[in-house]
This record gives sequence, C-alpha cells and structure tokens, in this order.
Amino acid sequence: MFGQAHNTSGMVVATDTAGFLAMCRDAERHDSNRQVETENLSYEIDPKGIHVLVSKMMHNSSEWRTNWLVKLKDTMEPQMLWLDVSFGCFEGAARLKTAEGFFRASPADTTPG
Repeated sequence: MFGQAHNTSGMVVATDTAGFLAMCRDAERHDSNRQVETENLSYEIDPKGIHVLVSKMMHNSSEWRTNWLVKLKDTMEPQMLWLDVSFGCFEGAARLKTAEGFFRASPADTTPG
C-alpha cells in the first residue's frame, strides 16, 4: 500500500541512548543539515530509552538522512526527530534485531553483528 512500510522480516533498527547521542554528536561535528543540540537533548532523553528508526534514506555521498522515534524522560509518547548521520557512525550505533529480541535484550546483546 502506498505510504506504508511493509516489513516482512520482522526486524527493527533501534539504538540505546548512548548510541543515539553518539549519532547526534556526529551530526553536530559534521555540521549536518539535520541535527539536534546534543547538550540540550541529553537533559531530556530517557537514559534507559530505546530509540527506533522510522526511516532512512541516502542524503549525500557520506550521510544517511534518518527519522527516529526518541524516548524522552517522563513520557511514553515518543518525539520524532530527523538526524543526518555519517555512514560509519550509523553502522556503529544502530542495531538490527527482531522487535521482540531487541526489547528483551540486555545491553550486552545489542552490539552490532
């Protein structure tokens, strides 16, 4: 159906707060078009949160343009954020697992590969 993603693999890409903040710092360091103020976000983001990738597209020869659902402190309603992330940083921070497996995983189980 047009406008809807159909994921037959049952996989989800997500990251923990340390991984998400690393991608935010990467965007700031590269002065990317889509970035957030990492220092301000670090006060608002849930330190134990899981942040889920909504979409990813190639933005240029070195970055993905990504859209995330970010878990903030004291709310169950996620915040949608756009972030341009270098290929290398994204691969180091984002984790691919089944949705069920990711949310049951311990931090040691969320390493890439």
